[in-house]
Amino acid sequence: TVRANLQAFMEIALNVDAGRYPSLPRFLAELRELRAAENESPDEGKVGEAGNVLRIYTVHEAKGLEAPIVWLLDANDTQHQTDSYSVLLDWPPSAPRPAHFSLFNSKRGSGAKRAPYFDAEERYARREGMNLLYVAMTRAKQALLVSGHGDYAEDSWYGRVAAVSTGVAPEQNPLLRPVVAVQEESTTPHLRQRGREQADEIAALCQPIPTGQQATRTTLEQRRGIWLHALLQQLASTSISPRPLAGEGAGERAECQQRLSIPPSEMESLWRQAQTLLAQASLQRFFDPQHYRSAYNEMPYVNARGELKRIDRLVEFDDEVWVLDYKTGETANPAPHRTQLAEYRSAMQTVYAGKTVRCALVFAGGELCEV
Repeated sequence: TVRANLQAFMEIALNVDAGRYPSLPRFLAELRELRAAENESPDEGKVGEAGNVLRIYTVHEAKGLEAPIVWLLDANDTQHQTDSYSVLLDWPPSAPRPAHFSLFNSKRGSGAKRAPYFDAEERYARREGMNLLYVAMTRAKQALLVSGHGDYAEDSWYGRVAAVSTGVAPEQNPLLRPVVAVQEESTTPHLRQRGREQADEIAALCQPIPTGQQATRTTLEQRRGIWLHALLQQLASTSISPRPLAGEGAGERAECQQRLSIPPSEMESLWRQAQTLLAQASLQRFFDPQHYRSAYNEMPYVNARGELKRIDRLVEFDDEVWVLDYKTGETANPAPHRTQLAEYRSAMQTVYAGKTVRCALVFAGGELCEV
């Protein structure tokens, strides 16, 4: 409890004004406001509970949410509104006082002495901008659309995404050609013909993008594997301990069945199988919070090719990190999955550079097979 309270206290301190330019009076005032608030529960942001509707969020509001299709608007804008004046501050975390503090209203008159601080501030802003772009891109489950207007800006979000996705110069990519309005009142036949050609070029870009072939209808065995996979994710995320089907476990079972849309005829056997897997002695350390530092289900990341990938379960221990991939509808054969797990290991090793990353498959019979 003490550790959790200290962690919450530090999070509040960092969240006040985004942890920048802190002052003790401002922090105490924020604590008084939180204490006086009628609803003391944390702000959970906007929750996308609606169905097939269009929702418009800022990137910050969209944190934690996902959607099949995400459209990033006005991504070519590099002009950010600034205050009439601002603070230039360099205060190392371990230092008792700032190394530099000054006010400015324009970087043009910064002078040579303050140039290194402005450079460091700009690097920090670029890094934060890339972090925000990562958040925006990983909200999309199936498709990400990025649009912008005005002159092409290489350092904008649109420019960065276009450079990665096309691999060619913007002027050589037909998708990045500026839209030219067609003037029907052109004074010469040559101009009218040129206008029609431009209209044809623009219309060609509006054709539906290929979305692949429709997947074949899944078999009952495949659907049972999908349901069991989802049930394992749900039980692991809510830390429901293995227990008998009757009695106090019936409530959780009914809730999981409704949430995951599992047919009643399949729920009992799937529940037993999931509880059996979670009760396996070899798997306890991956699902019991007492044994690990942190764990994440359906953890998203973007690989080197810009593809959105998801890890079924990632568990962090003191000296190592385990990546678990559920193969609940297959026989215990790790060979077909070595390439997939090798990519997971390579990606996570860059995140957890100081720890050993290990990968394993979890099969339906409870076998844990490290790859």
